[in-house]
Amino acid sequence: MAVCPRSNRSLGVGIPPVPAMLEAGIRLCLGTDSLASTPSLELIDDAVALHREFPSMEPAVIVRMATLGGAEALGFSNLGAIAPGKSAALAFAPSDRPPRDPLEFLVSGDARPARVAA
Repeated sequence: MAVCPRSNRSLGVGIPPVPAMLEAGIRLCLGTDSLASTPSLELIDDAVALHREFPSMEPAVIVRMATLGGAEALGFSNLGAIAPGKSAALAFAPSDRPPRDPLEFLVSGDARPARVAA
């Protein structure tokens, strides 16, 4: 199931109970929906929105939803993780100083990932 928090908020339909859904074993991915309901298609902005909605959710869970969760939902077994045999499309998020927790940094709102040129 795809979760699109910015779109849900914009449309006024409410944010799904993501922690309860995960606890129930529902496989989730993070999405952006469309430009009809969000100002951008920046997935990182939806990761930040989800973290702000559920601040006690582990950042690793949100990052997984945005990476491996999306690849699994679309049936792309060769994407979504840095592992032998997987295709790579890497990004980096520069910071003024090394972040204490890189995953927390990614969902903080301060990270602006940029694709690494192949």
